Amino acid sequence: MLSALLLALLPLSDPPISVVSPKENQVVQRADEGPTPVRVEVSAPSGIGRLTASVRPVRGGAEVAAGELSKAIASAAGSSARFETTLQVPAGGWYRLAIQVDGIAGPVEVARVERFGVGEVFLVAGQSNSANSGEVRLESRDERVAAFDGKSWSLAADPLPGVQDRSDGGSPWPVCGAELVRAWNVPVAFASVGYGGSSIAEWQKDAAAKDRSQKNLYAGLLERAQAIGRFRAILWHQGESDANGGTSTPEYVARFQALRAALQKDLGAPVAWVVAQASFVPGCPQPKMDAVRAAQARLWSEKLALQGPDTDDLQGALRHSVDRIHFSQAGLEAHGKRWAERLVALFQKP
Repeated sequence: MLSALLLALLPLSDPPISVVSPKENQVVQRADEGPTPVRVEVSAPSGIGRLTASVRPVRGGAEVAAGELSKAIASAAGSSARFETTLQVPAGGWYRLAIQVDGIAGPVEVARVERFGVGEVFLVAGQSNSANSGEVRLESRDERVAAFDGKSWSLAADPLPGVQDRSDGGSPWPVCGAELVRAWNVPVAFASVGYGGSSIAEWQKDAAAKDRSQKNLYAGLLERAQAIGRFRAILWHQGESDANGGTSTPEYVARFQALRAALQKDLGAPVAWVVAQASFVPGCPQPKMDAVRAAQARLWSEKLALQGPDTDDLQGALRHSVDRIHFSQAGLEAHGKRWAERLVALFQKP
């Protein structure tokens, strides 16, 4: 009642009050130590009273962070403005963010984000087995696993949104995410940009677009990384196309180095890569697959990337019943668990 009265006092031409950041279901990458700075941004009428923000666990509990918002950007007409603050939020979630304005009888809630978290965020890239080409779709395994398509955040269920090849089958990430949540007890998010059948040459900055209606794969990777902001690492599962095409070990290493260097330059900061061993193609001569496996192992030994899981031996009933290169439901489960095991080992104390 009081909230409605307060809003009714504002001029009819005033814009609505809304939270710009964080977004619903968003996971903010946690800091390596201590609380994580979470930027809170609100759009509200320029003449509104004092705005404050508070964060509490969704399932109840004491307030974990609070602060006053200050006016940051006003529109030319002066009817609306951006208000912002940075809250120090501990790792965890889901949290609920409440925005309040001083009212006649005390603070009144005028906007909210029902849930956001502070945890671990991963960018996923590579070819079809990094995207949604599994034989069956997997449902969300834990409500604290999210996906980011470049604009919005959602619960992670197949097909994961945002892949560049528009694949709509299954992926290992709902399982991987659930295992990571169980290990770390914080929300986890994936931003997947894979493209089926792509070679490492096609991920280069100057490569042609796979689809004339899209930008090239590198641009999609860069844009997603920029949209996320902070994230823990890029999970790279790619190599089957290069094995089939006969890419040599030195060629693969050189192309990965170029991709890594370009992204680091464009982002203005170093990025951790976790590279899986992925080369298996049914009927492909073993020396061709071995050349790609050797390249991926060199990336680890030369500290160009962290060691991801080996998924080449997930064969037989773990592969797609028709094409034998993608994964069955059991294969997706095993694939996701292997990724989780490696990530827990790598980032046990991030």
